[in-house]
Amino acid sequence: PGWRDNYKLMLETTSSLTEILYIKGEHQECQLLGKEIQKHGRNLKDKVRSAMVLIELDGSRENYAAALKSGFKLLEQMQIPVTQNPTPTMVSREIKKMKKLLQTTTDKQFLSM
Repeated sequence: PGWRDNYKLMLETTSSLTEILYIKGEHQECQLLGKEIQKHGRNLKDKVRSAMVLIELDGSRENYAAALKSGFKLLEQMQIPVTQNPTPTMVSREIKKMKKLLQTTTDKQFLSM
C-alpha cells in the first residue's frame, strides 16, 4: 500500500504530517516529506499545501533566495503574473487590492481561487 493504492489517504496524511513536522521544528523530516508530496502529487492543487510549507521552511532557515524562487515558481504554475521589478506605485496598488480582496473573500472562496 502506498501512493498508488491509497492516493487520497497518503496525500492528506503526508500533507498534515509535513505541517506538524514544520511546527515541531523537525525541518529535515519536513523537507523530505514535502518533496515526496511534490513528487507524487497528481496536480497543482494537491501540491500547493506542501509547496507552501517548503517555502515557509526556506524562509525560516533564512534561505530567502530559495523561498523566493519557489514562491515565484508556484505563482507561475498558478498562472499568477508577477512583475520582477515593480515600482513603488505598483506595489502600493497591489497591496490595496490584496487588502480589499482579503476583507471581502471568505477562506473557502480564497482557497478555491
